[in-house]
Order: sequence, then structure tokens, then C-alpha cells
Amino acid sequence: MNTQTQSNAQFKNENIAFFRDEHSGSCIQLEEKEDEYIISMDTPGLRKKDLEISTEKNMLIISSKQDTSHIDKVIRIDDHCEYEIHQLKKEFALPTDADGNGAMANWTNERLSIHFPKNEHPYRPDSLEIPLL
Repeated sequence: MNTQTQSNAQFKNENIAFFRDEHSGSCIQLEEKEDEYIISMDTPGLRKKDLEISTEKNMLIISSKQDTSHIDKVIRIDDHCEYEIHQLKKEFALPTDADGNGAMANWTNERLSIHFPKNEHPYRPDSLEIPLL
């Protein structure tokens, strides 16, 4: 676990850490199990189709771009529809044994979970899109 994670941790033990991102307010959980790592975070107000998950070298990148024009509370000025674009970008250094082969993500009830299997010789391409189920 890096120093930033340790200093922001509100709760941690040897296998799990929770911290709150002070910029977005998102609650992020980092968990190490016997055969995998799990990174989970709240994504309030985002939709599954807004999320993109990828890796670049040894970094996990979670990003989104949300078009909120579908929301009912829209300001109308002279038949012009105004809306906001919300963006999220989080980057995490992956553990050295986190394997890109078999990495997957799922999104349920505005909670994103990304799973990386452990492997002594992990597959680490320069970039990899992680499927969101």
C-alpha cells in the first residue's frame, strides 16, 4: 500500500483499507485476498455506460464522462437546454503480482468493483481495457 493510501486510510488492517477521496467524496476500498486484489468504489450519480476502466503499464485508471442531459432537473433558457458534464479520473498503482489476464470489473447499485487475479508472473501489456460486466 502506498503512503498516500496509508495516510488517507480511515480503517485498515493487513488485508483491507478504506479511505475517502477528499475531492470527490468517493469511498474507496482496497482489499487483498489470497488469490486476488479487489478495488471498489462508490460511483454516485454515474451510469455503467459512463465508466471506463483500463490499465497503462502498472497503473489502474478509472475514468468517466457523464452527460447529465437525461436528468429531469434541466434548466431551460429560451428553448436552450443546459446541462453539466461530470468527470471522474482515478489512478492507482497496481501491486507487482496483479495480473491483467483475467482482470474484470462489475458495477451494481452505483458500486464499482475491479478484480485482479494474483500471479507470480503477471501479464502487463502497455495498455489494457478491462471489461465492465
